[in-house]
Amino acid sequence: MDEKGHFKRYISHIESLFEKSFKVIIIKNKEKINIQSKIIEAKGNLNKLLLSILLFKVYIRNLFKYRNEIILITSHGNPIFWIIAILFLKNYIICIISCHHFESKNKKWLFNLFIAKSLAVIFTNKIHRDKYFKDGYVVRDRIHGGVDLDSKTIDYSQIKVLGHISENRNPLGFIKRYSGKSKIVVKGKVVDEAIALEITEHTNAILVNKYLSDEDYINEIVNSLIYIPVEKKYSDYLISGVFYDVIEKGGIPVIHNHELYAEYFEAGIAICSEKNDYKNFNIKLENYAEISNKYNNETESSIKSIVHLINKYCIN
Repeated sequence: MDEKGHFKRYISHIESLFEKSFKVIIIKNKEKINIQSKIIEAKGNLNKLLLSILLFKVYIRNLFKYRNEIILITSHGNPIFWIIAILFLKNYIICIISCHHFESKNKKWLFNLFIAKSLAVIFTNKIHRDKYFKDGYVVRDRIHGGVDLDSKTIDYSQIKVLGHISENRNPLGFIKRYSGKSKIVVKGKVVDEAIALEITEHTNAILVNKYLSDEDYINEIVNSLIYIPVEKKYSDYLISGVFYDVIEKGGIPVIHNHELYAEYFEAGIAICSEKNDYKNFNIKLENYAEISNKYNNETESSIKSIVHLINKYCIN
């Protein structure tokens, strides 16, 4: 389970919401996937260039095939894609999962034009919506899973770090800062031997250096404090999918202090990683259902508004 896996799950979540009102066709192109694989395996710049041109041809062909349909764009592509969308697509909805294009110095104006021509823009949270496009809609990720949150007992004896560990997903800063009584248990494959070695040098940390299956990952989350090692700058553009995985599967996320997560800290269902006294932290399990209902109602309202726009302007 990682952020790429979360991307797919969030898109499936969006699709399921629209399926209540429309027939949703998922465009999957085996030829495109095969070409992408060949590009990765190709040797030599010329071969990669030729394969990239072929991939672009497949990409544009499919875009034109569906240009008169209502298209939900979940991958923002590149400037060439934006130009084609602006010039030729009739009606499209953009789902913004990462906001980094809004900050691009050289391409920002073109991306904003791409956004402005869309029928609707969907964000995963209010913070990014209010910052980048106030006329957008918020469709939250799932917040409440199938666990019995009212009866669970949180294990305060350890704080877990789960999944692959790399330079960009590194818990060492937290391990060095942390001065509480709980042990920090890192379970997942460490791709950098230097990081693995440094983790083992800290007496407050235990490393289990192995891949976790999806089943093991979920079992480790339940009733546990889970530290999510993402950098603060990451959250300026993208909300953590692992954060929602932890909440949904019955754990308590521990994450850096960022405005994206402030409402969860205040509600008592997440912990700021700058806080050390976790044993005295009052986890408010009763707030899960309240927040779940709030976000579900917010999402339902957004989807209804978008469906209304589609029916008003796109369906004869």
